Amino acid sequence: MYHYKLLPGSRLCGIVVLAISAIDLKRSIVVSMDFRGQELAERLYQSIIVFFTVISFVMGYATQDFSLMIKLFGSGTGIAALVTLFDWPMFNKDPVKWRKPTRLGDGASSGVGGSKSPGAMEILWNLFN
Repeated sequence: MYHYKLLPGSRLCGIVVLAISAIDLKRSIVVSMDFRGQELAERLYQSIIVFFTVISFVMGYATQDFSLMIKLFGSGTGIAALVTLFDWPMFNKDPVKWRKPTRLGDGASSGVGGSKSPGAMEILWNLFN
């Protein structure tokens, strides 16, 4: 097992501090994209990538410049990431309406006439006891 000495000016100290701050940043970000928003983001990402792939190939082929092709494709990838990675309001138009939790002992879960049918765990418990 290696023990690293984290000195205030060392590179490892900077990397550790950066990793810890990235973890804290991730915990503070609230992600609330709904399912339709996820579908829209995926379609947008694919459309932007395909569009910039075709444009970069045509421009690179027409000018015989490979670096132009890579720059165009990289800018398209950056634009696609900027548009789809963040939780924009257009991705939250259809929020999911969750049911309120019920307790197991509630009468709401009982069947017709108040008799409760046994659950799977109860059946297994009765088989082995």
